[in-house]
Amino acid sequence: MLKLKLSSLSELIVLNAYKTGILIRELHAAGLIETNFYSLNGLQLGSCFGLLVFTFYLTDHFRLIHQENKTSNVYLKNCRLKLAAETEAHRDAVAYQIRLKTKAEQLRNILELSPDGIGIFDLEGTITFVSVKTMVMWGYTKEEFLGKPVFDVVDVSSHETLTNMITQLLKSNNLGVIVYNMVRKDNSHFLCEANSSLIYDIENKSTHILCIQRDVTERIKIAKELEIAKKMTYQANLAESIFVSHMSHELRTPLNIILGYSELLQMDNSITTEQLDFVQEISKGGNHLLQLINQMLDLSKIEPGNIGLKLRSKNISSLINDCLVLTRPLAQKKTIELRY
Repeated sequence: MLKLKLSSLSELIVLNAYKTGILIRELHAAGLIETNFYSLNGLQLGSCFGLLVFTFYLTDHFRLIHQENKTSNVYLKNCRLKLAAETEAHRDAVAYQIRLKTKAEQLRNILELSPDGIGIFDLEGTITFVSVKTMVMWGYTKEEFLGKPVFDVVDVSSHETLTNMITQLLKSNNLGVIVYNMVRKDNSHFLCEANSSLIYDIENKSTHILCIQRDVTERIKIAKELEIAKKMTYQANLAESIFVSHMSHELRTPLNIILGYSELLQMDNSITTEQLDFVQEISKGGNHLLQLINQMLDLSKIEPGNIGLKLRSKNISSLINDCLVLTRPLAQKKTIELRY
């Protein structure tokens, strides 16, 4: 019975050794074990101890393979996460670039369609941008403008003004609106007012100067014409005032004679009552004319602002009667009856 068991065990070992040999050849063909595995370990193919060693070898080898696969899976997962993050960052960057491009196009359209001329030049004086209005004002094309020194489009008489403006801007002093004498492409001149400011980069360093220009030639011409017209009007009014003043004095002299004789006649007891009434009418008319002359003098005083107002009470009924006395002779000639 023991022999049978030993025999059976021997057969089992032989069978397992045979199977192990087949497995080793397949693993060797797959490149999973070295060619000199047994010779390196001093083992013989098919031995029981060799089977155990080979089993431990396979177990350790597959454990390493499993660990490498696990490590590879973690690395692959990290790579996927990193790739997803980089893809998202790239997508955001592309979207940001698109937004920037859209805003830049909108800003460019605003600059191009501005009713005022807009130009940009660097700190060395080289023109880097011009709007459509600027090209129309100077008569240059865009290609002719870009790269041109800014002093070439400014008259020599305004070079010092432009240089001072740039110097003050770099000192953070804004001089506001300045009028320059400009030169067009055809060498004609025009007056242009410009307001300038610095342009800064992301490091807050000034790199360019922005200028907003407006052709004010006609406006300044009209302003000068208005100033001349104002002076002429003032001189005409002054001459009129002088004339009125002289005429008033010339009229007063004969009028004072008339009033003086009328007062003398009123004191004469030899005249009749009817004659006295006539003399009194002459005196009233003369006094009224004297008042008109005084009012003319007052008109000449209104323009320089030398007139003064005096408030006093007046009998309206007496005033109306005086007006009727003065106007009744003229009304009677035209058969007009005045009643009060």
